[in-house]
Amino acid sequence: MTNTINRRKLLSVTGQSLLLVGMPKLAYAKSNKNIDILNKENVGDWTTRKVKTKINPPNSVSAVMIPLPRLTDTTYQKFLDMQFAGNFKSAQVIRDPVYGADALQVNFEKIRNPEVNINFTVQTRNRTAPEPKSATEDVSIYLKPTKHMPTDGLVKQTADKITRHIKSPDAKALAIYNWVIDNTFRDPKVKGCGIGDINNMLSTGNLGGKCADINSLFVGLCRAAGVPAREFFGIRNGDSEQFKSIGKSGVISKAQHCRAEFFSEKKTWIAVDPADVRKVVLEENLKLEDPKVLSLRKKFFGFWEMNWIAYNHARDFKFSQGQDREFNFFMYPQSFGADVDSLSPDDFKYSIETLS
Repeated sequence: MTNTINRRKLLSVTGQSLLLVGMPKLAYAKSNKNIDILNKENVGDWTTRKVKTKINPPNSVSAVMIPLPRLTDTTYQKFLDMQFAGNFKSAQVIRDPVYGADALQVNFEKIRNPEVNINFTVQTRNRTAPEPKSATEDVSIYLKPTKHMPTDGLVKQTADKITRHIKSPDAKALAIYNWVIDNTFRDPKVKGCGIGDINNMLSTGNLGGKCADINSLFVGLCRAAGVPAREFFGIRNGDSEQFKSIGKSGVISKAQHCRAEFFSEKKTWIAVDPADVRKVVLEENLKLEDPKVLSLRKKFFGFWEMNWIAYNHARDFKFSQGQDREFNFFMYPQSFGADVDSLSPDDFKYSIETLS
């Protein structure tokens, strides 16, 4: 039996778990009429994006947790539906109580040759305008430090130097954005997306890294300067109209990407991505002063190209208070019962790909 969960049903999991059990088959159900109607909304404006994840973990793995797209609609992304099936014992959609990160948790206990296939569909359009704050959102949490992102000591000292004599929160964020681009670099040797340990970056003077490092540095410095900010974790899902290096389609198992945003004095969220500016500099073999980079740098303060699917902005968190496992961030499948490298699809035995 295949489970098809449409947008309305999946959004109902807020504050609870949706439990699904006993699914031996691996076939998928066709989209129903409700989904077809949703797919016709904003024709010519929205792009429908489909992603298939297949996981065949080792028998020693008792459970896996798979990140899901952001379920709450925004001006730039809408969740449509999800179907999944496999030979697992049970599955449930869970949400962390602090940041609202959503995951499909699949139980393989005592299952031989475990397998789960997940298809989900979202619609995206480029984020070109500030995003309104939701009515229930507590922005103050995005001023707080986390384990990998302190806001005191060297982080605070650095933020104060960057924003000296600047009063406006938006101007502070712009100064930090420019400082991060000018002083960091993309390090291709860093595994995955990095770990975003910003105090270590500043104390060692090694400001090289990947998206979780560079964009977390922006976020931590903003928080230390009194500007609410957060990372946004997700995955690339399509070619880029900007530069080839910041797009990915087909097999996207290693296309995870972290972005960032800050809370403006105008009470809206502003999109930024200094890490992708640095990625373009390295992988397109360009100089910072190249007119193409200067144009992109200006554009990426207030813009996300949505050839990317947003998952969540959870950082240094647990899915429940009683859970021993703490996550640094959550944009890769995770295993339980056996220590399998989540950054290695070949070892974990997972594949993620785009569907036409």
